[in-house]
Amino acid sequence: MNGFKSNQRKEEELSFLNTDFFQLCYGFYRARETMENGEKSQDYLVFQEENGTLAFALCDGVSLSFYGDAAAKFLGDKLVAWLMKQGEILFEEGKALFHAYLETLTEEATKHIEAVPVNSHLPELVKSVLEEKRNNGSEAMFVCGRIDALSNGLYRLFLSSGGDIRVRFFLDNGEEVYQSKLETGVRWSTKRGLIGEKANIVIEKSCAFHKLLLYSDGLALLDEKEIGSDEIKEAISQSLATPESDDVSLLEITL
Repeated sequence: MNGFKSNQRKEEELSFLNTDFFQLCYGFYRARETMENGEKSQDYLVFQEENGTLAFALCDGVSLSFYGDAAAKFLGDKLVAWLMKQGEILFEEGKALFHAYLETLTEEATKHIEAVPVNSHLPELVKSVLEEKRNNGSEAMFVCGRIDALSNGLYRLFLSSGGDIRVRFFLDNGEEVYQSKLETGVRWSTKRGLIGEKANIVIEKSCAFHKLLLYSDGLALLDEKEIGSDEIKEAISQSLATPESDDVSLLEITL
């Protein structure tokens, strides 16, 4: 089994992992101010690969909610575990199954958030505001999916997204064939479940693309650009160099 779970207090330099079925490139970086203050990233990246099945999730906590980093990690881990357990029905009725699953998480998620401690060193006024936010739950935007390598050499895909995490598909000649819509009003709440419109769902029983790239809004410099390893490295460096930088997470999957 191959896998990765980001440490929200630690950077993961751009890394590469080749399995029998996938080539993976991934990285995880906290925003400049977050690093300087020793705080957690609002992003969370996780993936797991076993016997030609790859499940992944990239979640971005909503900073205005109660500790969005907690919602991002909770949701990411739950989604990958759920995706790995699904059978053929995921590629037939995945849309309904996925939305139903998101709603089942709220009870456990609410208990999880109730147990998250507030930093004891914070001023009393800040603590009071955070406790008010706790009552409304914690929120995260997300992209998650599963890719299966089939016996005929082809691949199939289930993918869902909500929020402003980027999703881009490329052919083997580098041509871009899909880019997700950015819908910041769509996100998941530990208290309310899915907020906004339904999550965007893509199901392909025979993948027409060669490469899938996911990245958080901290790498918005990559939008509309041709993608290669040099472009990715440059965008990461430029993004983290600015004082107003945001957390940066990315996962590139090549079939």
